[in-house]
Amino acid sequence: MSPPRPVRMVPPTPTAAAAAILLVVSAVFSLALGIGLLLHSGNAATAGDYSITLARPLLVVFGIIALGVSGAKFVSGAGVFLRRPWAAGLGVALAGLDAFFTFPTLGGRRTGASVVELVVDGFIVWALLRHLNAMPKEAEPGGTWTGFQGRPQA
Repeated sequence: MSPPRPVRMVPPTPTAAAAAILLVVSAVFSLALGIGLLLHSGNAATAGDYSITLARPLLVVFGIIALGVSGAKFVSGAGVFLRRPWAAGLGVALAGLDAFFTFPTLGGRRTGASVVELVVDGFIVWALLRHLNAMPKEAEPGGTWTGFQGRPQA
């Protein structure tokens, strides 16, 4: 039987740690959005004599999606601190999707907030991609960042 493969684990750099913290902060905002959507889904939207009956199920669906994304962002941020490469990949994907869905809001009333969100998402993607690139192909479990810095990059 062959020995178990070593897990690729590199301690997060300061930029990766900042990206992980921003992912957790983003998770808190997504959680607040999901809770808000679920709480306001009971309010029937009316437009004149017409009642919009499709609004409630849509708010519930989007609220549940926001709660799921919030959980994924929190797990990804915590996973970066726990030295898990899948967490950095998940964080890149979530920040990229977040930025993608922010683009349509650029021309609205909250353009400044959208620009800030795009900058934060871009930083998260950049920092976590650098973190993933810094991971060697094979690493000893429990290795330290200073031990990896001296090795040549492949």
